[in-house]
Amino acid sequence: MTASAFLPRRSDARALLLLAVGYAVLALAGLNWGVYRGASTAVWPASGLAFAALFLGGVRLWPAILVGRLAAAIIVGSAPPFWADLVIALASAVSAALPVAVIKARMRLDPDLARVRDVMALIGASLVGGVISVVPGIGVLVLSGVSPPAQAPLAGVTWFLGYTTGSLLITPLILAWSRIRAEPSLFSWRLLGAAAIATGAALVIFLDLTPLPLRTWHLFPVLAWVAIAFRVRGVTLALVGTAVAALVSVGLGSGPLAELIGGSPARAFYAQDFIAVTAGTLLLLAAAADESRHQAALARAQTTKAAVFDAALDAIITTATDGRVVDWNREAERMFRLTKAEAVGRDLTELIIPPDHRDSHRRRLASLAAGGRAAVLGQRLELQVQRGDGVQFPAELSVNVATLDDGLHFTASLRDLTEQVSARQRLADQDQRLRATYEHAPVGIAEVDHNGRIRKVNEALCAITGRDRRTLLAMSIWDDSPTEGQGDERDLFTRQMAGQLDIYTLEKSFARADGETAWVELRSSRVDGGDGRPAYAVRVVRDITQEKRWAQQQSLLINELNHRVKNTLTTVQSITFQTLRNGGADAAVQTAIESRLLALSRAHDVLTRQNWEAADLAEIVDVAARPYLPGQAERLRVAGPQVRLAPQTALGLAMALQELATNALKYGAWSSPHGLVDIAWAVSADKLALTWRESGGPPVKRPKRRGFGTRLLERGVGPEVGGSCVLAFEPEGLACEITASVA
Repeated sequence: MTASAFLPRRSDARALLLLAVGYAVLALAGLNWGVYRGASTAVWPASGLAFAALFLGGVRLWPAILVGRLAAAIIVGSAPPFWADLVIALASAVSAALPVAVIKARMRLDPDLARVRDVMALIGASLVGGVISVVPGIGVLVLSGVSPPAQAPLAGVTWFLGYTTGSLLITPLILAWSRIRAEPSLFSWRLLGAAAIATGAALVIFLDLTPLPLRTWHLFPVLAWVAIAFRVRGVTLALVGTAVAALVSVGLGSGPLAELIGGSPARAFYAQDFIAVTAGTLLLLAAAADESRHQAALARAQTTKAAVFDAALDAIITTATDGRVVDWNREAERMFRLTKAEAVGRDLTELIIPPDHRDSHRRRLASLAAGGRAAVLGQRLELQVQRGDGVQFPAELSVNVATLDDGLHFTASLRDLTEQVSARQRLADQDQRLRATYEHAPVGIAEVDHNGRIRKVNEALCAITGRDRRTLLAMSIWDDSPTEGQGDERDLFTRQMAGQLDIYTLEKSFARADGETAWVELRSSRVDGGDGRPAYAVRVVRDITQEKRWAQQQSLLINELNHRVKNTLTTVQSITFQTLRNGGADAAVQTAIESRLLALSRAHDVLTRQNWEAADLAEIVDVAARPYLPGQAERLRVAGPQVRLAPQTALGLAMALQELATNALKYGAWSSPHGLVDIAWAVSADKLALTWRESGGPPVKRPKRRGFGTRLLERGVGPEVGGSCVLAFEPEGLACEITASVA
């Protein structure tokens, strides 16, 4: 303890004043009980206040004791001269300050006095303080003529016992109850009741209130019960009550102490002796009981701590200030591949810190030991550590500091971060790849909030819209879209942000920054937050403006081509009809050629309506066969699934169906009033199987020679449709099986 610890501070003014006043009041009470006027007293309570104040507030409060003692002497008009009172006051201050300073320098006194060593320290301080106070005090009384030299020994003993008794009564009382305001739970009515019982028992015994021959030792069982059951806090109240009862009995001349031989000073001496011995004994008994409870609780806590310590999922290591390992749990054994026996007692730095980092680790440890705890306490640090086999890995470290009897101890909790660091690196790599993909994607990407406000865009979207990133981030997804076209998307977006729709796709037009209208194909995906609620939407935008233009151009070209082909077919029909008529061709030949050209024209019309991409088989059947039955549609029965045909296949089937319909009208089922034709088809493995079957017409005979129509069906249709065409001349009606590719 340095000399500055004895110097009062400006902030101590209030404490100094209160202590000076309190000391003066208790000193006046002690002087009024004095055996020798102005000097030794039966109980000196001021000494107890002095010790308690210096223990709690610091030894720098000692001037208040000096001032308080002088003030009491002046007020009471003490017999010694002023210089003697000044010496006595200075001795009173030193007698409290010196023992307290020694104890504070060597140990930490617990105000609860819950350990035997704390009570022993207090008793020792009281005895030493009594000696320091008595020697100069009695000396100046003799020198000043207040006390005859012959009475000095008895006066010294009385002074010493009064000082010690006051210390053992008042100091424990103040210390034990000093935390009652911070912890009201320390007070209980049971404790107060026990102290009242002990005080009542003391009054009964010392004032001789019963006819029984009770002695002072009869009080010990009651006081011992209070000490064991209610510890120091309870026994301090009981001791004060007992001391009051003893002093009152001495003053009244009744009770066990009054029966002792001698006058008032002798009985006061016996009272002092009884109070001091009783106080010291019961304080030790209470502290022993308290310490026993603490030891039992500590043993239970140690058992619990050991279970938790070894069950912890983190490596927990305790070291002393010099870095030596004190404790090492099972997870530390597993993590560092060193047993507890191999680790305890060794330098932690050498055990787990890689060589390159050991110097910096030792510096941090020295800073901690020197008091620089704030830099690491309550924080989690990442560092490299190594196993017993030399393999290094990242770990998370947190440190706690505890002050124990043998000094500071550091408890480190370490968690292996290998997986977390790897995951973090993978996440960083993924994030980098995502950012690169996001920024350099050939399509526009945007993130929008619930209200459609744009929160993030990539460069491709800037290029598509013709706007820079800052401009887009100040816009919503509706700002560049025509109002009349927003209805459908607003409904889709609202449903998506309500969690009713995951993804939607649409095509939309918008105005570029230069005012031109552009088209995009948009796909909006919902992203949910950690709470499962929609957080935002990601919109992927592909510019299809050029595709739209190409489609318009293609449509224009196809329409032009269709018009020209239609005109060409009309011209071919006209030339053919004129040539056949002028050449005197047979009418049947003219009709056959005309019908075939019409079939081609009708099939061409179907393909034209579909932009020559594909034609529906049912529509081909309808335009190729049904015109031959005006008003008799029920005589053609059609059944089959929806099938889309390539243009070449559609034209081939149209020619075949027209040829079959012409034959049915002339010679087959439709030549009679009730004949029927059934057309059915099915698709399997990209192959179309179509059946034409006639019934209800005249009997069918196989022709002796094959005409143009038969040869057209059997030899021309198959290659045209990528399959085959087989005719069957069955007696009940003609049947035709056509297979075609629909790939």
